[in-house]
Amino acid sequence: MFGFGAILLCTILPSQVAFTSLVSAGGIPTIAAYCMIALLRLTMTPDHFKGSYFYLGRYRRLCYLAAALFNALVFSVMISPFYFPVDAQTFNFVSYARLDWMLMLTVIHRRA
Repeated sequence: MFGFGAILLCTILPSQVAFTSLVSAGGIPTIAAYCMIALLRLTMTPDHFKGSYFYLGRYRRLCYLAAALFNALVFSVMISPFYFPVDAQTFNFVSYARLDWMLMLTVIHRRA
């Protein structure tokens, strides 16, 4: 399976659209996770979270907000088209790939 995946990946890498979409798709889950961590710490547990070695003190809400906004900005840039006007050569397919992924998880969850 890994060999087939490697061969398939190497056949589409010469396409600039496929390469940039794969790079974006690789980073989007990590960026979204960091955004959700900061956003949930800001909204759900701002005062109940256990302090750590790098305690932010009274500026913690400001830092959580800044982290959430920055990661939301990076996330939106990663799923947006790379060039305008958009055509088949410059379209970023990551947003549709993520939509398909979320739809598939919803269908699997409803069947379970």
